[in-house]
Amino acid sequence: MWQGDGMDLLHLLISAGKQHGRTGFVSNGYVFEKTDYAHEFIRGYVDECGQPLLMMFSVDFIHENYDAATDSIPFLDSLLSARAAYAAEKQVALSLISHWTNRPEINIPLHVFRNYEQQGVQCKIDDFMAWGSGSEIADLSCYVEVSSRDKTSLGPYADLLARQMVLQDKITGEEEFRELPNAELLRRLSVCGRAPNFLISWDRDYYYCIPHMGHDWLAVSEIGGLTPDSWESFHSARPVLGEIHKLSIFGVLEKYRAVIPERVLDEVYAMRESIRFAGCSICLRLHREGVLEEINQRAGDEL
Repeated sequence: MWQGDGMDLLHLLISAGKQHGRTGFVSNGYVFEKTDYAHEFIRGYVDECGQPLLMMFSVDFIHENYDAATDSIPFLDSLLSARAAYAAEKQVALSLISHWTNRPEINIPLHVFRNYEQQGVQCKIDDFMAWGSGSEIADLSCYVEVSSRDKTSLGPYADLLARQMVLQDKITGEEEFRELPNAELLRRLSVCGRAPNFLISWDRDYYYCIPHMGHDWLAVSEIGGLTPDSWESFHSARPVLGEIHKLSIFGVLEKYRAVIPERVLDEVYAMRESIRFAGCSICLRLHREGVLEEINQRAGDEL
């Protein structure tokens, strides 16, 4: 946990809560396995700040914070105990996200999340994102072959994904999910430009998205150089991002086929793509081939 100048994360959260009305943070939860500290933390926040606090945790095979022997998440048990002790159920929200792979034996069982949901914990299961250190075990990601309809490579995540898409009105049912071409599946799952955008800080710059970290063309500004009009000027110079937002990367592939070499198109449709990225790797491939910039020029000419 962060510490500095005699303060720690708790001081930061209390200050942020008082200034902004609510606050939160993301953690792996290790520090809260000590029940005494979990109680000290919850009591300290409740006593000093009357604003809502959201505590969000990643729980999965990578973080190793699930105890298979007891079928429980120890740090969460400590926090639930502390929250109840200080009657803070309405003020302090607890949220879990777990990342499933295509191998059920290393995924945290579904019933564990059902158990914690019954105790008032918000739970979400997402697919494992093979990025950063996770790229070393990319074969565990839930992926599909772009040019196929086969979804067996998703493993146990397929059923969860189908249900989620039904609830989001992206498909009508499991039969449509099975028959849907994977390129269309990825198109419907694409969130490029649709999700609430946040900047990715990496080294000395802010970037548009995680896949393009380190690529100057997708750098929004230097850290410390952000201005109120940085975001607007960044987008106005990159109309292709608006096209991806409107059409998805697959719609862009079809609309601008004339400027994409056949070799690149063949390679793109032969790719396998993770569900989490839903086209990001294809966008990255186009950038590396210099094609994304050509499409951007064409998109700008059409404005």
